[in-house]
Amino acid sequence: MINVAGHLREQNGTYQMVLSWKDANGKRRTKSISTGLPVKGNKKRAESLLRQTQKEFNPETMQQVGDLSVPEYLTRWLRESVMNLSPDTYGRYAYDMGRVIIPYFERKRLSLKALTPRDLETFFRYERQQEEATVQQLLDWHRELTDALQYAVDSNWLKANPVKTVDPCLDNSPVLFNDFLMDWLKMMKSRVAITTYANYEIVITRRIVPYVNPMGRRIRPNFLSQHFPEFLTAHDMKRIRFHDLRHPYVKPTTKKFITFFEVFRAAS
Repeated sequence: MINVAGHLREQNGTYQMVLSWKDANGKRRTKSISTGLPVKGNKKRAESLLRQTQKEFNPETMQQVGDLSVPEYLTRWLRESVMNLSPDTYGRYAYDMGRVIIPYFERKRLSLKALTPRDLETFFRYERQQEEATVQQLLDWHRELTDALQYAVDSNWLKANPVKTVDPCLDNSPVLFNDFLMDWLKMMKSRVAITTYANYEIVITRRIVPYVNPMGRRIRPNFLSQHFPEFLTAHDMKRIRFHDLRHPYVKPTTKKFITFFEVFRAAS
């Protein structure tokens, strides 16, 4: 059993653990591991984490961590991060990792050291296109993967963090303007007051989306008249002139006036 010594040091406002031991040739080796704990008010937590790390740290297997599969590494990182994260943050990370990220990479059979930015771009593209993930979900998963993989960099298991160069919301295919607006609306629901969100929803769903095409260009004034015959044929309706839509239709039971234009727009 190799004796591992250790002490704490302050760096950039957080505690770092510095471990040291002698290798098989008697040469002194050292390793620095960030605790992620701010210096202020966390000395006892950092000392406890240092003692635990000294007990669990095995220099002989240090280089083998890179050979772990991505799911194995993420599971290990979660287990070792319990003391570094608040209960709410840890719960959210564990939920997202267990429900989305780990199951995806279990199908890929990638080792930690083989993980590349392209692999991560493929993950985010799959979640965007196949699972219809929201912008906020993508950003959350990106932050969680950044934290997990940065730990591997700080521990010298990876040379660089592969997710840092990845934009989780970027796609080579064009982003539809209407899709972007609806994603943005979902994201803002939990960030603004209820009345503000209601106003956003009305403006976007009633005054913007119905009057622009999917790419965000304003619908031409003659768009409806040009496509009206196709609409009638597709819905097996009697052929009438587009001009006839200016006459209101009265619903006999409620006497409510509704223009045929509104019916046409809703059915489209």
